[in-house]
Amino acid sequence: MKRTALLLVVLTTLISSLQAQARHSDSDFRERQRERMKERRKEKERKKKINRINWSANYQDLLNENGRFFQRLFRRHDAGRIIGLELIIASSSWSNIESGFGHTMLRFVDDIGTESDDVVLSFVANVDSVKLNYVKGIFGGYPVFPQVKSLRLFMDEYNNRQKRDLDRYIIISNEEIRNNVINELKEQWRQIAKHRIETHKGVMQETVEKLKNYSSEKYGQGQYGILPLRSQTGSIYALSAIPKKTEGQVKTTVEEIFPLLYDLPQSSDLGDYTFFANNCAGALVNFFKQVGLPYHKSLGIKGRIPLALPKYLKRALVNPYPIIKIKSLRELKEKVVEILDLKDIDQLRYDIKPEQVKVLINKLSLNEIRKLNEIVSFDLAAFNEYKAFIKKTDRIGFDELHGLEKVPANLYEICNNSKCESEIKTSLESFYGKGTLAKIQEEGQKLSKREIIKWKRDHRTKRRVRVYTEPYEGLLVNKEILDHQKRFYLLHERW
Repeated sequence: MKRTALLLVVLTTLISSLQAQARHSDSDFRERQRERMKERRKEKERKKKINRINWSANYQDLLNENGRFFQRLFRRHDAGRIIGLELIIASSSWSNIESGFGHTMLRFVDDIGTESDDVVLSFVANVDSVKLNYVKGIFGGYPVFPQVKSLRLFMDEYNNRQKRDLDRYIIISNEEIRNNVINELKEQWRQIAKHRIETHKGVMQETVEKLKNYSSEKYGQGQYGILPLRSQTGSIYALSAIPKKTEGQVKTTVEEIFPLLYDLPQSSDLGDYTFFANNCAGALVNFFKQVGLPYHKSLGIKGRIPLALPKYLKRALVNPYPIIKIKSLRELKEKVVEILDLKDIDQLRYDIKPEQVKVLINKLSLNEIRKLNEIVSFDLAAFNEYKAFIKKTDRIGFDELHGLEKVPANLYEICNNSKCESEIKTSLESFYGKGTLAKIQEEGQKLSKREIIKWKRDHRTKRRVRVYTEPYEGLLVNKEILDHQKRFYLLHERW
């Protein structure tokens, strides 16, 4: 009995000790878990702030670059140098959801300098963060923003980096239409610039107050300075606190940087950007409607999908001529990969050797060789080999290198007399090739016939019959465009 009692005491003591250790271990585990959660929240907030800082810098650069290119466009327009409009469609890319159906742009053709120097407009989402919110992108929440850059910059973005072809389509217009387009853009940009000026002072004051509250607590009242951080284009995008008593170089932490967080301007007449309706294509169609170009009763599928927009505008009578292609560098990259027997295109980012350069020089055309520096990375010896070869060839411009063809100026114009009619017919045949006029006449008459045909049920015969109707009133808003189409027999005789 005594042994049993003693054994029970020992076991009870041992169990109590184990339970105490378990409780202590559990307490330590929970404490460690709390510490981990605290660190994760802290890191999440840190990344969130870094994103806000990056967005603030990028947004300042976007506004500054936009202002620079808008001023270029407005100067050329005021000087009477804008001679035409072109629709540009970037082919699809499924790297992200918003690029899966292509992208739409509007080029302002001028008679100054090179073709690639022309200004191009693109309606995009005015995003208020580094990462795109797909819920807002689908249901609306971002204002439509008129972004402008040079054609060369867009070619570098789509042709080179994203390996996407660009398709050009002539939008027939006259000086009045082009004036309406530019004046509408002037008003849109004026509102954006006005919003930026009006909100800058308030945003700056709010940011300074945040910095003062943080710095006074950390360094003491008056024991710090304020350092403005500037973006690549020179605008202040954040403020940083710098302690006065420092030795050597000051290392600024993320916590000490306070970005200028601007509220985005309210949606313009173009509304909110959405992926599947008021996207780059839908916004452009609505924009054309505002400036007096013909339009359909509804956007439909073709008015919402960038790749289908040329057909929509052809049916809207403003895009009567064939496509003009700007090839991407994708085919050349694939050709180089095949010649050098590489595994994939990504290997072109690694240094190409001199012996590989010699192989490419022997197997590529001169124009393809000239483009090599845009698609491959050379080591020093290979670059010297390539440079020595290029020096022996004649210099050519960017337009010729990338096959950017110059369109005869009269093809951009709406024709209203027999003289320009004869000139345009000649230009069509010389630029696009023989038989072009006959082809576009046949296609135009077929498309225009569909616009005035409706199927109705005959109650007497109980069958569906084809009935000719009047064209939709939106297609008749510009009499000069109608006259142009009729002059070249691009409309069905029933019109």
